[in-house]
Parts: sequence; structure tokens; C-alpha cells
Amino acid sequence: MEFSVEEMSRRLETVRTRMDAVGIDCMLITGVENCSYFVGVPVGGLFQTRRPWCVLIPVRSEPVVVMRGPSATARTVQLNGFVKRVEGYAFPVASGLPNKLAELLEELGARRVACELGLEMRLGIPPADFQTLVGLLPGVEFVDGSSIIWSLRMFKSPEEVARLRKACEITSTTRQRVFQQVQPGMTEGDVAELWADLMHQAGGSGPFFMFINSGPVPDLLASPTKRIERGETLWLDGGVYYKGYTCDFSRVASVGPPSPRQRRLHQDTVDVLDLVFEQIRPGVPVADIARLAATELQRRGYKSQDTAGHSMGMLINEPPMLTTWNDMVLREGLVAGIEFGPAEAEGFFVLEQLIQVTRDGYDLLTPESTDMVLIDW
Repeated sequence: MEFSVEEMSRRLETVRTRMDAVGIDCMLITGVENCSYFVGVPVGGLFQTRRPWCVLIPVRSEPVVVMRGPSATARTVQLNGFVKRVEGYAFPVASGLPNKLAELLEELGARRVACELGLEMRLGIPPADFQTLVGLLPGVEFVDGSSIIWSLRMFKSPEEVARLRKACEITSTTRQRVFQQVQPGMTEGDVAELWADLMHQAGGSGPFFMFINSGPVPDLLASPTKRIERGETLWLDGGVYYKGYTCDFSRVASVGPPSPRQRRLHQDTVDVLDLVFEQIRPGVPVADIARLAATELQRRGYKSQDTAGHSMGMLINEPPMLTTWNDMVLREGLVAGIEFGPAEAEGFFVLEQLIQVTRDGYDLLTPESTDMVLIDW
């Protein structure tokens, strides 16, 4: 099992409590990350898109995994996962899956079922099959359950944070090694290959997230022909997966001594980050964080930005978005990536730090210094 029994039991009991509070009889979980979250098996390691599997989480009965079966994969999930009841459906999927789900929902007596229908959610079964299921159960109300799911996933447990820390550590150490190993004549594509190799050697798993920029053209994808030149900056944004959890944060280096303007762009970003971090604690509105970053950047002469970051976990980009229109407040346990900065002709100076909100402030998960590195050619 991917996590401890205590961790998996906490997830199950918490989601049941929140379902019961809003009158939900059963959760129908269909997306790969959410199936992994509640079943306790590796993200993507067993899930097969052409043979979808789902999880039914009733308020008062034991949860059920529904997957193509009987099969070796179903037996593996039963042996290694937290959910021990595994029910198989027959091919073809278009009839087998909806019929099996309908049969189980009737057995469970579900009358109000919450599904992955909202923002940041992905219905992990064909829409036509979902419509068939709805048609088979005219007395059942299907509603959006995404807010319940994210109310758990946004707040990372110590076991999850340990994986995020490791992902951040691998990302940090390998990026600094890239900065040390960049040589004249290398292209952005060469840098990308070097970083990916180092991440893999350090124990990370893919796919790796990676943006690279080394010049005035605002292109985030590593060019196989754009050479790294003296006088430019080399901006590396990315992250590695570690045991199903990932991170994403950026740092910048100057190729040769930075110009006064490059120094100012970088220092302004660091200064605004420091001001924002002074405000991070439970109870602070997310919108206040975004407005503070936008105001301070604009006061220094840069374009105003209405977004100051996002969370991450099993995905590179998870709720909440730190925006001026988000009405949620920071709470203990929330993981967030604080991210902003100017992108100018002199280079990219966007910096990001990953934090977890604590009882009286925050815990920094990204160990890498925000100092601008000198690539001394």
C-alpha cells in the first residue's frame, strides 16, 4: 500500500463525514489521481484508460473498486490497496461498466451520488458511459462532488509532505548541478536533456515538468537550436515526480556577470516574495496575497498580475489558485506555490517557493536559494 493504514483510514473517514454533512449517499470516483488517493495504489501504475476503473465510497458501507475483471490487475489492487472489495465488469466497457455501477449503486441504496464534475476534475470514464449510467438510475441524483474531494487533497498530510519535500530536494540539487555544468555552445535542448538525466539519476520519476528560457523571446519550451549566450539569463522552471507527488518552481542564473538591470529585476522579485511571505498565516484571504504581490510589482514599474501562484501535489497545478478573485482563506495544512515575477527582454525573473501553511506561519518546502546564480564564462 502506498500510504499507512492510519493515513488511508483518515482519508476515508474524513470524506464520509463531509459527504454526510451535505446529504451525499455515495461518491463515484473516476479520475486516476483520485482513485489512487482513496484506494492507496500508485498513481498511473495500474490504471488503464481503455479499461476504466472507479471507486464507490458510500457513507456507511465499505468502499468498492470497480474495474475490468476478473483479472490479474484487479487481484493486484485487492492485495496491495486499502480497499479490499473489488468488483469486476465484463467487456465491452460501454455496457459492462455502466451496468455494474448501476447494480452496485442500487445495492448500496444510493439516492444522491457525487461525481468529479467540477473545476480541476476529469471524469475518468467515457461521457457516453456516464450518460448511460444516469439513464439506468432515473431515481438517483448525480451532483458535483469536486469541492469535497479538493477539501481533502488541498491539505497535505505529513506522509504526502514527505514526498513533496523529496521531489523539491531532487529538483533543487539537480538544477544547481545543471547551472554548474552548462558549457559554451550548449542549446536549450541540451540543457533540458541534461536536467532530465540528472533528475532520473537522483531518484526522480517522470514525466518531468520543464520550462526553459535563455533569451529575450518569451518562449517557455526548450529550443533544440537556441544556444546559451553570454549576457543572457538562463531560467529553469520545473519539477520531478517522487512516488506520485510532484513540484514546480523556478530559479534563474546569469550567463556571465549580470547587468544592473538584470540585478534589479531579480532583486525586485525577491523583495516582493519576502513581503508576501510576511503575510502567510492561517486566516489570511488568498486574494490578499495575490493583491499584495500585484500591487508591489506594479509599484516597482512592472505589469500587474492577478495570479500569485497555485498548489501542487499529485498534479503540477492544483487548487487553490492564488488569485485576486479567490474567496478562500489560508488554513493550516494547505500547500501552495507562491509564484510571480517579471518577464522582460533582459530575461525571465519569475521565482516560486512551495510552502505549507502552519499554525502560526508557514513551512518552506523548497530548499533551493533564490539567489541568482553566476555561470562564469
